[in-house]
Amino acid sequence: MLKHYLNIGIAGVSVLLLVFVFRDHPLFWKLLFVVIAVFLLIICLGVIFLKLNYFLTSISRIKKPYVLLTFDDGPDPELTPKVLDILKQHEVAAVFFTIGYKSKNNPELVRQIAKEGHIIGNHTQNHHPLFSLQSSSKVEQEMSECDATIQAILGETTYFFRPPVGYTNPRIARAVKKLGKQTMGWRLRSFDSVFKNDETLKKRLLRHTKPGDIVLLHDNLPQTAEMLDVYITEAKRNGIIFATKDVIKSIMP
Repeated sequence: MLKHYLNIGIAGVSVLLLVFVFRDHPLFWKLLFVVIAVFLLIICLGVIFLKLNYFLTSISRIKKPYVLLTFDDGPDPELTPKVLDILKQHEVAAVFFTIGYKSKNNPELVRQIAKEGHIIGNHTQNHHPLFSLQSSSKVEQEMSECDATIQAILGETTYFFRPPVGYTNPRIARAVKKLGKQTMGWRLRSFDSVFKNDETLKKRLLRHTKPGDIVLLHDNLPQTAEMLDVYITEAKRNGIIFATKDVIKSIMP
């Protein structure tokens, strides 16, 4: 939140200077508009781009030389098992940001994810598309309910949190702090929800994957499950080292 408060302070001081020093200047209103526009633009960028760490501090990279795969929006009864089989075959560990109600409907999959050495993350209970516009109490409730769901299944809660769509604001920042979460973002967004062709998706990932990256994928999309094996295989040939169980354990507190 320090960046946000700093932005507010600079904007406030700038407005006061304009009012007291330049209020009779012919460019006063234009300058005031510029100050307000820049202030709002910075806030918008902070909301949209998690890796800017504007409202809260998030992890967007890990220690080189590893690449960490993360999967959102599961578990999916059809596709998540395919993803898990591929990861197991390659001895790759990942972080799965599961949705609470999906976890409740597929508890055995949640147990399988944890049993095979992956980390379960909090992706809210219902993954509401307007999560970032909800009230402080609703934001906290969504996160707490997801934790309660995971707790009932695994007997333990989550540490990592990823907000739906990746948007943040002061309400989310306060809830993250209150619940003792660590937000995890990404350095490489696969856009697997945009690229429906698995070959196109694979080529894009191979072109952009670099050591230290956290990669955002989804385990509820067929194109992701379809290209994952070939992507990991070819990336390894290119010298990419994917995180293992020991590596992801090292990022836990």
